[in-house]
Amino acid sequence: MDYLVISPYGVLSDLPFIGLKGEKKVLELFAIQYVYSLSSWIALRARDAAHSSSSDQSLNTFLIVGDPENNKCAPLPGATVEVLQISDLLENVPKDNVCLLLGKNATESNVKKMMKKSSLVHIASHSFFDEDKVENSKICLCPSSEEDGWLHPSEIQSLVSNHIWKIFVMSSCSSGRLKQLGGDYYGFTRSLYLAGAQRVISTLWTIDDVSTNKLMVKFYVNMLILKQDVTVALRNAQRDLALTGDSNWMAFKLDGLGGRIAIDQGE
Repeated sequence: MDYLVISPYGVLSDLPFIGLKGEKKVLELFAIQYVYSLSSWIALRARDAAHSSSSDQSLNTFLIVGDPENNKCAPLPGATVEVLQISDLLENVPKDNVCLLLGKNATESNVKKMMKKSSLVHIASHSFFDEDKVENSKICLCPSSEEDGWLHPSEIQSLVSNHIWKIFVMSSCSSGRLKQLGGDYYGFTRSLYLAGAQRVISTLWTIDDVSTNKLMVKFYVNMLILKQDVTVALRNAQRDLALTGDSNWMAFKLDGLGGRIAIDQGE
């Protein structure tokens, strides 16, 4: 399997390169990672090297969020199934290291609190990308007396400092879209990179929760059980969904680093 690292410019950031084809499909030839620029790629690798030398590189704390209850967002039954199936894959991980927030428990306050403590974050919900005002883009969570239930890119960026998310998965619509303003990009994936995410999986357009469920569960089987490189794990999950005739596989992308990630399964 060959790897392809792409730094798209401008409107090309919305192009699913994995879906292109010539004599052969790109999907058959490469596992793809995206980066904002060569300098950001170098910074990511340096940050990863510094983190590797100072702490254990195994995944040891998981935050899994599914179908938050919010009267402004339609229910996502497929998201509930998705996160429960992912949780089942973590049966050998100590229970204290897994936080599952579903429905009314997936409040913005709870999610923010646990994000600060987690090395893996998976959010299966609605998200909305605002083309005109990127700062108004939002992920749907459950509101509470403290929070309105909308997680914005700026809130993620200011949430933590000196924290490393080894992987952050936004299993939600259009969560990977970016807007270029001047010489920089703005959106969820950019804010997560600045906040400390080493790897971000997101989507480029609106997708249904059934397709997302199938791909995400396969991705975690590949990464956690089969111990595949993160980039390869996503590519193989996309390939399997493509074989069913479902075109939604092209919407998913990985920003940041690849590599294998070990799991801390306790004693």
